[in-house]
Amino acid sequence: MFQTTGVVDREALEELGGRIMKPAMRYLMAGAVAVLLITGIYLILGRRQYAGFVELAFAAGLAIEYWVTRKGMVKKFMAQVEQLTGKPEMAYSSYFNEEGMVVRNPETGAERGRPYSDFVDIAKTDRCYVLFPASRSLCFVFRGDFDEDEEADFLAFLKKQDTKIRWDRKKL
Repeated sequence: MFQTTGVVDREALEELGGRIMKPAMRYLMAGAVAVLLITGIYLILGRRQYAGFVELAFAAGLAIEYWVTRKGMVKKFMAQVEQLTGKPEMAYSSYFNEEGMVVRNPETGAERGRPYSDFVDIAKTDRCYVLFPASRSLCFVFRGDFDEDEEADFLAFLKKQDTKIRWDRKKL
């Protein structure tokens, strides 16, 4: 079926941006920042500058917290990779069969299978697709191993499987 091999490093994780965080956390923080910004602007225009600036300061603080949390998650993941492999990257291979996706670390020989029904989301970066199981672990599929036709075939194959990915909302 489909098989890819690549390297997971800091750059691969940073390409995911905010997607590395759980969606509920991401949406809550973005919503709170938006509400604080709107409220702050409204208060400033309503001649209550002090309260407006306080709201804007809270919005800025929350936006900074979002960025710090995202960077912290990348740093934590990379620390786990370094502890496991002894270097700041990890060789990674994935293949698909009738039951699901199997990920393998060629350096340690560790292997883990996931049924298609575990997958709830997918993200596309310049280097890879990342499948997210409900546990929000990361399953990488490296795009460099596909030509354009194979990539389209892969996505068509994945859409036919029993995933929980909401394909109608995806723009890949």
